Amino acid sequence: MPVWGTASEGEKVTVTFAGQKLEAVTKAGRWMIWLEPMRANATPQTLTISGANTRTFTNVLIGEVWLCSGQSNMERKMPQLVSRPPQPTDEWPKEAALANYPLIRHLTVPQTNSTKPFSTITAPWMICSPATVSNFTAVGYFFGRDLHKNLNVPIGLINSAYGGSVAESWTRADALRANPQLAPILADNERAIQSYSQRLAKYQADEPQLQTRYVTALAAAKAADTPRPNPPHAPPDPLSFVNSPSALYNAMLHPLLPYAIRGVIWYQGESSRLDAFQYRTLFPAMVADWRSLWGEGDFPFLYVQVAPCKLIGPEIRESQFLSLKKITNKPPAFPCAAPGTTKQPCSNPGFMRSSVMARNQISTPAARIS
Repeated sequence: MPVWGTASEGEKVTVTFAGQKLEAVTKAGRWMIWLEPMRANATPQTLTISGANTRTFTNVLIGEVWLCSGQSNMERKMPQLVSRPPQPTDEWPKEAALANYPLIRHLTVPQTNSTKPFSTITAPWMICSPATVSNFTAVGYFFGRDLHKNLNVPIGLINSAYGGSVAESWTRADALRANPQLAPILADNERAIQSYSQRLAKYQADEPQLQTRYVTALAAAKAADTPRPNPPHAPPDPLSFVNSPSALYNAMLHPLLPYAIRGVIWYQGESSRLDAFQYRTLFPAMVADWRSLWGEGDFPFLYVQVAPCKLIGPEIRESQFLSLKKITNKPPAFPCAAPGTTKQPCSNPGFMRSSVMARNQISTPAARIS
């Protein structure tokens, strides 16, 4: 288990935890030690890091940590998912009242993006309780709760998700550059950066006319009771756009490395539907790169195939299915969404399938739930 941080050049750092005591010398401003493997332990312990100063972390557990990533399907919190409009239910208060699991912990990575990799984040671990569970990723909570009940070990959930995100924003630039089929993503983004000022100026010049057309089209749609048109909007700045290549990897994934994880659960695809054919190359490449960066081998990478919906054609679902051949021994869990929706309305079997898949892969390399 890695423990790392920053200190002055040459400073000696001592880490003490669970009967282990290790030392490291700071090089290039960073230090790291590796604790020997330990069995899961639900007894709170203290982690002490000493150097020029001392930091003490209490109530530290040893168990399974799962990274929960993707777009809004993973981002959605418990109240939003269990009692979402337009058909609110009384399930959320019932679920919240039962969420007394002090051995389940949750950390939310701050939502931001960057053109350069971050090295740190600031975010607290939350202990699962009726008072805190409203801050949990709903998919992650149901997944972690089922794992905890069946494995009887502490569960940590790292929620690093961003609504509306595409897969290339979660993929490292070097991984895109190394693949001839994906390198054009970076080239297109570079051209978008170069042309941004001209495209913005053109939009600003055309905006009055575009707004007039939009108002007319909106009135016609309301009168005919047809889908409303999208309002005009300025082109996004590629240097600050959440869906620029590697933007979320840089800000929300890179600073997590090399935190010891058991695996990943992934719920994304809706925003990649327009590039569905490319996704069958991009998604497996992203998974392979994450596994390489963590250096823990082919850890379980469980993903949910997006649900059928009138907004989503079959192409992205097919690409997710075909990705199974490239993501070795890690089959997906399939959702049980109501037809016509991309969000799950409650704690349905789709979440449970991910948990069952995880338990099967802990004990056997390959498993399928159908």
